[in-house]
Amino acid sequence: SKFAMDKDVYQKDTQVGFTFTCPWFYDGYAFGGEPEYVKCASNLNGFFGNCNKLRICVHADEAYDAVREWFPASMIKMVPFESFYQSFKDGKCNVLSGLSIEISEAVVREKINSEDYYSIPSVWLSKVTTAAVTTEVDAEWSNFVKWVIQALFAAEARNITRENADSFTTTNVFGEQYQNMFRNAIKAVGNYGTILEEDPLTSLVPRPPIQEQNDGSTGLIYSFPFGEHSNVVGPEAAEGSVMKTIWDRGFIRCGVIIEENTTDWRLLGKEYCRALSASLFHGNASKVEFINVNSTINGYISLDRAEIDLLSGARVTLEADSKEPTTGKGFTFSLPYYYEDPQGESLQEGEFISGDSIGLVTREDDYPWSNFVFWMVPATFYAEEKGITKNLADEMPSINLFGKSLEDMYRHAIGAVGNYNEMYQKKWGVDGLSIMTRLGRNQLNRNPYGPQVKPMFSVR
Repeated sequence: SKFAMDKDVYQKDTQVGFTFTCPWFYDGYAFGGEPEYVKCASNLNGFFGNCNKLRICVHADEAYDAVREWFPASMIKMVPFESFYQSFKDGKCNVLSGLSIEISEAVVREKINSEDYYSIPSVWLSKVTTAAVTTEVDAEWSNFVKWVIQALFAAEARNITRENADSFTTTNVFGEQYQNMFRNAIKAVGNYGTILEEDPLTSLVPRPPIQEQNDGSTGLIYSFPFGEHSNVVGPEAAEGSVMKTIWDRGFIRCGVIIEENTTDWRLLGKEYCRALSASLFHGNASKVEFINVNSTINGYISLDRAEIDLLSGARVTLEADSKEPTTGKGFTFSLPYYYEDPQGESLQEGEFISGDSIGLVTREDDYPWSNFVFWMVPATFYAEEKGITKNLADEMPSINLFGKSLEDMYRHAIGAVGNYNEMYQKKWGVDGLSIMTRLGRNQLNRNPYGPQVKPMFSVR
């Protein structure tokens, strides 16, 4: 399913949110077709010279909305998917707009059996991310699905295939009966790369760079689509919910893990707590109490006891996400906001590196609050991608998915703490002189996009 904020938080038709895994396929809407007119479309020129003959076929509502933003309706022809490729062959349009994989040269030539000159640009109009989706009411099942997909990513990173699947790690997190769950999944379908190679559609085209494994030398900072975020109005915070409790209390309680060598992400995590404060309290980033915890385990205990509303600076791990050993509870992680440099750890084959992805953590029993925290992270990524700084915060989109009262939540957040780069480059420390160096995976993944696949756990 297409992964976007509206489907995750509050889907208008069902009036509930859903739980999504990490995206397993990244794509975007693009143009393909006759080179002269692809150039017109890519330059957003439908008015000058021969470009006034531009005609664009689309088959999906999302593609139509993306194209309609730039071109008049008279240039756009909405057709059923069954006749999408034939319409291009019959000359009803000279450009196709759709997901880049479905309008790739190899796919189009197979569909219409043509050798006519055809081109497709490398830049996307908008992003589309695809992920597995489950209901929000069964966290254990959602976690099970999530980590099977993560295992497929990790298996490819370790060159583990069907043939040597038994070298992958086992786990008792979901019970002894499922201790071989990862091995069995890999034996059945192979690793992530195998799936792409054997899929009837993705096997037709070269593997795009964004679908490759990220080796740590390029950025993973990448926002997800918001979807229908302004026209759909979600419910206000319910009595007894974490958000309502925070409003009644008057401030957020943000747990901060204080351990050796956590300075970079600890301080960045505090900025995210300030951003959440600004979102909830109409631009006031000071409505937060920072509560230091001397270990990650004690942080989970405090979170489970509701002594804090969220925990910052925790490493994403299978155990903590699904069944943290000390509390026996699973927790919900945000999108990672910081990636550690693994620095070449030498571990036994098949052994986990216990997470080099740092995120914000909430309890699993309040989906709206977990969603609110989760989406704050990609919102700061989006702001950097679009060049929206503190001074331009009003350019952030309005969001009504958490109720009309929080419509300006991201404008308030970015206005208070800035975009991801501004947060990252802020002067830290008691002396105000230390500046974090932004390298590797903590860089922005820019269009045209580089490798975005990164297991939340790794095997070496």
